[in-house]
Amino acid sequence: MNIIVSLASYEKRFPTLHLCLKTIINQSIKPDKFLLYLDHSYKTIPHQILEFQEKGMEICIAETDLKSHNKYFYAIQRYPDDILITLDDDVLYPNNLISNLLQTYRKYPFAVSAGRVHKMRFDANGYIMPYDTWEKEAALYNKPSMDLLATGVGGILYPPHCMDKRLFDKEKIQRLCLYGDDIWLKVMQLLKGTPVVAIQQEKQHPPIIGNTQQCGLHIINKKQHRNDLYIKNVFHEYNFIRKDIKNE
Repeated sequence: MNIIVSLASYEKRFPTLHLCLKTIINQSIKPDKFLLYLDHSYKTIPHQILEFQEKGMEICIAETDLKSHNKYFYAIQRYPDDILITLDDDVLYPNNLISNLLQTYRKYPFAVSAGRVHKMRFDANGYIMPYDTWEKEAALYNKPSMDLLATGVGGILYPPHCMDKRLFDKEKIQRLCLYGDDIWLKVMQLLKGTPVVAIQQEKQHPPIIGNTQQCGLHIINKKQHRNDLYIKNVFHEYNFIRKDIKNE
């Protein structure tokens, strides 16, 4: 079983992308494949990005631009029987991240391992509560749980076949949560019965690269309360409104 590392980016991030790529190349454990997915919007790719091809990175073009979903959508279909690790393009990752993810995976091979997790909250009637009320960066939850949501910024390891086959429904992704990949992925894990576990590390949120957040996804989602819309859309679509999520 190979280790595939995948991330997605776009032209506005090109000036700083090489900083993130360098932290991936410098990991203490090297992946078997290192994929960078781009959409069709760019005019040229800077040399400071292209030079990473000499170090094993493969540049891939997303057939359909699914925004942040690009980082997993095509890689899982291409390598369905391998371990996939997804990363974000605006982060400086510690050089032991892949090692820590794999260590947790070996302990809990049936779970999604994540560098950063949030604990979902439910009200007295069992309905999922607004995103802002969730327990953020729930570092103490280092045992597999169905109540945890993995967030992409910390790095996420997906074991093979850990999500429902409806994962690749482009129409629903675009209609329900085009900018909410973490939420879409969580429901696909729930449908498959796959829990999430947080890896043990000092900080759940790695350093963000400067001058990358003006158009950052989490900023846009937070300001416009998109996360709650995506939660409502996706959890309702797949009947996960009430707390029928069991931790067994």
